[in-house]
Amino acid sequence: MARKGRIQVCVTCGRERYHYARGMCLQCYKSERGYINRANNPNTRKKRISACKKCGKQTYLYAKGLCLQCYWLNRYYINKARNQRRHENRSVYKTEVDMYYNVWNAREHVSFISGYPLQGPTSSMWRSQFAHVIPKSKYPQVKYDDDFVVLLTVDEHHAYDNMTEDQRQKYFGHCDWNKLYNFRDKMLRKLTI
Repeated sequence: MARKGRIQVCVTCGRERYHYARGMCLQCYKSERGYINRANNPNTRKKRISACKKCGKQTYLYAKGLCLQCYWLNRYYINKARNQRRHENRSVYKTEVDMYYNVWNAREHVSFISGYPLQGPTSSMWRSQFAHVIPKSKYPQVKYDDDFVVLLTVDEHHAYDNMTEDQRQKYFGHCDWNKLYNFRDKMLRKLTI
């Protein structure tokens, strides 16, 4: 790979190197322009000695009026609180699969709307038989609540999530969709109360 420029004596460091710009080598040019560790270099960082807002210690302020230690402690506790809020919606179950096993053991192994038998836990499509009657994307609090889960066949679950009511009646007319709609409305009322 050919380098830019010709070999010259750098005006800053005095070494013979390839000329980059303004009589300097690439390393000196970058350090002058602030590309190399300017924020970490104590000689180039603007120092502000003042009292930290949190601990009151007279020291260099890092950001937001806080010393370095208080700044990172503050970030730690903000992230910890954010993670606690994210997981407070979970009920007894750690994962959805744990909830599915509990539902599977507690209920009869037939479809909620057609009465067809379902595949067992050894099937690769087993998890697709558990349908949330209310979308998890709109209501994240129902994700780990087994009251909002019904058992459907894989095809019925796909039809419920992706087809219109007319298409459901046309292709799955043998199913009692009104039973599922009434259950969904009941659960929505339970959520809004």
